Amino acid sequence: MIKTKGFTLIEVMVVIVIIGMVLAFSMPMFNSGQAKYNNTVNNIIDRMNVARQGAITQNQVALFYINADSFTLGSQCYNFDKNIEVEGVKVLDGIGTVVSYENPIQFNPGGTSDFAILTITGYNRTTNIIIAPSGYILKSEE
Repeated sequence: MIKTKGFTLIEVMVVIVIIGMVLAFSMPMFNSGQAKYNNTVNNIIDRMNVARQGAITQNQVALFYINADSFTLGSQCYNFDKNIEVEGVKVLDGIGTVVSYENPIQFNPGGTSDFAILTITGYNRTTNIIIAPSGYILKSEE
């Protein structure tokens, strides 16, 4: 009998498959924070679009209330993950005022809105959401 050193092709393939499976199961745990962050940003933008569309179709002003840890649209309140924080500034007549529950973003029946900039931070990321006076909502990643 001849003794050979090394591994067979099948042994190497089995080890690679096992390593791949372990990585596949562990990756969502590493990305869960990023997923929460992305979901929060997208949820804010979606709800703002709902507010704007509601103002246009119902022909009445829609108010979007937002704070550092939550936002409210209509009767629904959405809380953010504890690692995500939102800061906002509305610019009216050249004067910046902080967006809060006492000072909401206003969407008008014609589709226009307050000019505001929201800064969302969390999980080592920062995103700016810009609400243009025309009512358009833009997202900018830093």
